[in-house]
Amino acid sequence: MENNMLVVLRGDREHYPELEKIGKTASLLGNAVHLLVIAYNASLDSHYWFDQEGKDKAQESYCHKLSQSLETEVEGLKALGVEAKCEVVWSKRLHEAVADYCDKNPVDWVVKACDQHSLVERVFFTHSDWHLIREVDRPLWLIKNAEPFQNPLLAVAVDPAQAHDKPQSLDVELVQSGKALSEKLRGRFKVMHAYDPIPPTLLTDIGSTAAQEITEQVAQQHRKAFESLMEQQGILEPEQYLVEDDVHHALPEWLKQQQASLLLIGAVKRSKFNQWLLGSTAERLLESVETDILVLKPS
Repeated sequence: MENNMLVVLRGDREHYPELEKIGKTASLLGNAVHLLVIAYNASLDSHYWFDQEGKDKAQESYCHKLSQSLETEVEGLKALGVEAKCEVVWSKRLHEAVADYCDKNPVDWVVKACDQHSLVERVFFTHSDWHLIREVDRPLWLIKNAEPFQNPLLAVAVDPAQAHDKPQSLDVELVQSGKALSEKLRGRFKVMHAYDPIPPTLLTDIGSTAAQEITEQVAQQHRKAFESLMEQQGILEPEQYLVEDDVHHALPEWLKQQQASLLLIGAVKRSKFNQWLLGSTAERLLESVETDILVLKPS
């Protein structure tokens, strides 16, 4: 994760408070920043329904004005010592424009701020965010908090027992990326694994002794897999957290307790759909997590 950071901005927004955070992060990582503004105006499209040449000129003018309005933001990034430029493209579907750009240009990771819901004052994922997770094969940083990092804690969520069909190599990449990023961002990092206990209702017919043995075997399997990964990667005990609990409850609570700044989580490719997916467990989880999220795919 280095060199080229593609920052995706929606052209219908007036302010981009996340750019300060992105700029300061890029300066620490030594990344160049390319602002990709996705512009679209439905009313403009409808007014030129039978005039393609007029529509093209109107779109070009609209994009040019947007580009000019972002010159101050580009200069602000340069003032932080970051190589920066801006490009505006017209597209009705944000994720398609981003995927197309990534196919044609060198991009090391993609960055996008999540939207703030004005009514309930919480951050939420749009359809575009989910499409980016599933269809863009680059690391994806989704920003939920625009405040710049200060001595950040990077939390890495792993699945060493492969309960959710993640390859073991992905956990290794997650841990190594978390360690490297924490050093460059002058922060800390910890590794967490939560696994669901077997519901007692599923073990009622086999007797208490057998049920206890099965429960202990499952716990031992997860503990051994986690300890093996930690030993292999040289992660010390204070940086480890293993818990037998529902991950939907355990992870958000742990992130709050630790005051984590960024959650690293992996996505796997499902050949049936030819897309990168997190799986139903992680997808439900991401909505409840309040920290920024960095989604990694196996290299």
